[in-house]
This record gives sequence, structure tokens and C-alpha cells, in this order.
Amino acid sequence: YMIPAAIVVLENLPLNANGKVDRKQLPEPEFVSVDEYEAPQGEVEEALAAIWREVLGMPRVGLHNNFFDLGGHSLLLIKVKQKMGEHLGVNIAIIDLFKYTTIASLAKFLSQGNSGQASLQNHRERAQRQRNTFIQRKRKIERAH
Repeated sequence: YMIPAAIVVLENLPLNANGKVDRKQLPEPEFVSVDEYEAPQGEVEEALAAIWREVLGMPRVGLHNNFFDLGGHSLLLIKVKQKMGEHLGVNIAIIDLFKYTTIASLAKFLSQGNSGQASLQNHRERAQRQRNTFIQRKRKIERAH
């Protein structure tokens, strides 16, 4: 909520007769990529690009464009995860979406047979270690009293 999709610098804001900002007169933002555009190729890259375009509301997403540089954020990553599950049948961990922030890197990750299971397993192992540590500390405190 209230997160801008784009920022446009203006010399002055167009005002209506009441002195309020005339939203209809504001220019449409132009999305310009700093990276050279390279079109996605192959089924996985094209599917990922279609998902990103839909989630980000952009007409075109290049192979090497960074999700966050295009205006993406953590809440939109959750939508990407959901749509990847629906369209590609992939259940990827959110942490992997933070790691692989371009279509190229994410497609390569997926093509290597990764669907987040390794990250999920690492997360579960870490959570189990934390639980064990907590239980050990609790027992130590109980013995001290």
C-alpha cells in the first residue's frame, strides 16, 4: 500500500482550478532499463518473464534485468512464487527468489534441478538446531533453579 511503482521528477506539479494536484495532467512514467535489453529465450525464461511482467506491470522484462531494480519488493516476490507454482509447477523458497534476482540466474537455478528443496532443507535443519539449542538452554536454567 502506498509504495510508488515509479518516480518521475517534474519542475512543478500541474494544478487544477482548486489548487490541488491535477492527476490527469501528470505524465505517464517511462520505464527505462539501465541494462541492455536481452530477450528471454526458451520455455522457462519466457514463462518467468511473463510472470514478472504481470506482477511488475511492465510491458517488457529483459533476461538480465534485476527484479528489485524494476520496482519489485518482497510482497511482489510472494506473488511471483505463487505464479511460478501455478504456471511452472515449481515450489521455490522465497530465499532463493532473493538470491536469483534476474530471469537468467533464476532460470539457470531452476534448470539445474533446484526448486527450493535444498534451501528448504537447510532452513529446516537450521530451525531444528535452534529448537535444540533453546531446549538445552531451558534445561540448563531449570537445573540452576
